[in-house]
Amino acid sequence: MIGGMTSDRLTDLAAQYRAAKRRHQNARRAVAGALADMRRIQPELAAEIVAEAGRGTRPKEIIAATGYTAERVRQILRDGGVPPADSPPPAD
Repeated sequence: MIGGMTSDRLTDLAAQYRAAKRRHQNARRAVAGALADMRRIQPELAAEIVAEAGRGTRPKEIIAATGYTAERVRQILRDGGVPPADSPPPAD
């Protein structure tokens, strides 16, 4: 403190800290919003993956389009009732 006033350095650092704190709070809100969007979209995306496979789209193409791993696409297809490509057709 200089003559009853704070130093410019203290004022500057405090302002930088407040600005960083605001950015952090904004980033947390953005992340929470993105996670909510992902949760909202995932079921529709899974349904579309199953539909694409039903239209004959190969898993490799679905992987490229979605960015999902091969294992995740396989799980979604199995959960959606799509048999593995190398399995025999179901008996009538």
